[in-house]
Amino acid sequence: MRLKSFYGKSLARSLELKVQSALRQTRPAMLRLARRTVQRSALTTRAKRALKATFFVTSSKSTITLNSSHPIFRLLVEGQKQGQMTWLLKSKRPTPLRLPDGTVIFRTASRASMLRGSWMHPGRPSVDIIHGLREDLLAEVRKALSKLK
Repeated sequence: MRLKSFYGKSLARSLELKVQSALRQTRPAMLRLARRTVQRSALTTRAKRALKATFFVTSSKSTITLNSSHPIFRLLVEGQKQGQMTWLLKSKRPTPLRLPDGTVIFRTASRASMLRGSWMHPGRPSVDIIHGLREDLLAEVRKALSKLK
């Protein structure tokens, strides 16, 4: 999944470098900042470790792009819509449900309960763990390139 892209000519013009050279030098700075941003997020340690390992940078003649290969990133960035959990019909075992008072009960999904509109997933809002990454990344890249100048 593509997270952020930068056009190389604007980076190179501001530092008076060739576009290919500017893009090649920004790669480590992009990865370092993206991993640092995930580390500061409110995710679990296990999730942070998994997400940090999936970042990679691709570049073409004129752009550089930060990507992630982890499938959960789409849910984090875009959120999840409310909808019926029809996949529970395939379950061979009862589904555990936690009640507001903390007790756990077990229920089995059936066709009739699905027709009544039960088993609705409440949805999940988007979590912007890469909030402000573009501005931070641009500053980091410019700082890294100015050292090479």
